[in-house]
Amino acid sequence: MRHFSVELGTYSDDIAGLGREEAGSLGRHHLRDGHVGITTLARSWHLLRLSLDTMLPIFLALTFSWCVTMGLAKFFTAIWTALITPWMSFLRGLQALGGVSFRYPRNWMMLRR
Repeated sequence: MRHFSVELGTYSDDIAGLGREEAGSLGRHHLRDGHVGITTLARSWHLLRLSLDTMLPIFLALTFSWCVTMGLAKFFTAIWTALITPWMSFLRGLQALGGVSFRYPRNWMMLRR
């Protein structure tokens, strides 16, 4: 009579007295045939928990770094909007009045060499 031991996760045969190798092979055949044993579910749950324990900190770190990056991007956009854009508008206004020239000198091609 075959019994399945939940604690050990192995098959034992009380009448025939199968050895450890035969009991292990019976267990492997049992799992190979598509029947999900209790230990298989326990192992998959354990692996899922291990993967969550591994992936969750990585996911949180990536989320945190993304939030920091977006925060910095918004910060520099705000600085650009508050400081640089009005300054450029001021310079464009001066250019319109003729006080500042943004034109290249006549020999700017020679200056690039």
